[in-house]
Amino acid sequence: MHVALAIGSLELPAGLITRSDGTEDHLTEQERDLAAYLIARPGEDVSRDVLLTEVLGYSPQAITRAVDDGIRRLRAKIERLPERPFHLVGLRGVGYRFVPLQVASEGQRRVRAGERIIDLDRLEVTGGDGAATQLSATEGRLLEVLLAHSGKPVPIESLLRDVWGIRDARRKKLVDKAVYRLRAKVETDPRDPRYLKTVRGRGLLLDAEPLAPEVVAADAPPSPGTVAAHDAPWRRPAPRELVGRGGDRTRLEGLLAAPGALVTVHGAAGLGKTSLATAVCAAWAGPAGFCDLTSVSSEAELLTELVTCLGVDQSETGPRDALHAALRAADDGLLVFDNAETCADLLSSALADIRTQASNLRVLVTSRVLLRAPNEAVLALG
Repeated sequence: MHVALAIGSLELPAGLITRSDGTEDHLTEQERDLAAYLIARPGEDVSRDVLLTEVLGYSPQAITRAVDDGIRRLRAKIERLPERPFHLVGLRGVGYRFVPLQVASEGQRRVRAGERIIDLDRLEVTGGDGAATQLSATEGRLLEVLLAHSGKPVPIESLLRDVWGIRDARRKKLVDKAVYRLRAKVETDPRDPRYLKTVRGRGLLLDAEPLAPEVVAADAPPSPGTVAAHDAPWRRPAPRELVGRGGDRTRLEGLLAAPGALVTVHGAAGLGKTSLATAVCAAWAGPAGFCDLTSVSSEAELLTELVTCLGVDQSETGPRDALHAALRAADDGLLVFDNAETCADLLSSALADIRTQASNLRVLVTSRVLLRAPNEAVLALG
């Protein structure tokens, strides 16, 4: 049985994975059994209890994380970004579902929406002027799910389930909020959307043109704004001109000069907090990463955004261990958390953990509320 994946293909029952770059990998017996069971039921919600008893052979009374651990290892092998899975979707409080590959192939990871190019691998939107805007992990996953339906409307209930792993239709404001932010990035006029459309009574659709993947020669010189090789895995914004904030930028860079600095750029909406943080992050001399917390409302979503931002390799360990290793390797870096007012308490707790791994890491936060964290310096915009 040949199964098409976003990274290449999987042969069952042999359990042979062939990636697009020609490399191969093999599933263990347990990983193969989990994959075969879910793939045989495409789009079907399969509970943890069923996977535990019918696939792994445990008793119904067993208290174990064997299913979740097995899925984590399987994702590390068959997903392009294990922390933001396309094929093996988790359903909160339920289990897992296998989503077949439809249009999320190698040639359709880049799509055109008018003058803008959406790149799902880089998690960015590039405008006609060449300026790039970062996508959050949630926004990237939402676009992937919409693309997988080939321009057809996707019901809000399905988006909640496939993007957020939520089966409660009353949480539709999560979708509304994400769509509002996403339209600001992909539409010329977000108030009159042409590409990310709401179809009354049917759901949301993405009307975008698939593009061929970029081909870059191995010896090609880096393009303007390309980051150095040592911090290439970190997701940083493209350089941009900052108008009218020269004094604030100088003060901010001064506050960030000390190793281990925590600085919050504080102020009301519309004052340019994000633009200021973006300019500083883009120009940072060492490793620099930009996390958009707009859609983050849980510890798991915060962890997903972090590991996506840092581009960590989870093939050998879980996301938290891989994140810790990435932080320890870039202790001199800068990590930006934008729009932290959505999850200020979660971020405060996460920073305590981050500090145990990278005591010299500089942290820059933009927020309408203060974190009230130890040693927090504040740059107030008014």
